[in-house]
Amino acid sequence: MLSTDEKDFIKYWEENREKNKHWTNHLKTGIMYGLIFALPILINYLSGWFTNIRFNLPGTLLFISIAVAAVVFFFAFFYQRYRWERNEQLYDELRAKEKKSNN
Repeated sequence: MLSTDEKDFIKYWEENREKNKHWTNHLKTGIMYGLIFALPILINYLSGWFTNIRFNLPGTLLFISIAVAAVVFFFAFFYQRYRWERNEQLYDELRAKEKKSNN
């Protein structure tokens, strides 16, 4: 027998699974998580505590900016993809549990 929370999740996921499946939606919804993850890297670099990095080398700031952007997009996409897969697995398990309890 399914609880009300489980039934609510099944209803929610049936309505939203296709909308949340597309990769652009993963980026849109996960970009904030990526920024939160990459912000300490940027703060650490800009604080200047590590003196071996030469701030005056040409392209250093560009390289760091590209690296931080790559971290943001990588983390945003894969974190949201992980969440989608986890919800999909939970949905499948609950549907199987519901089918088993009906038999």
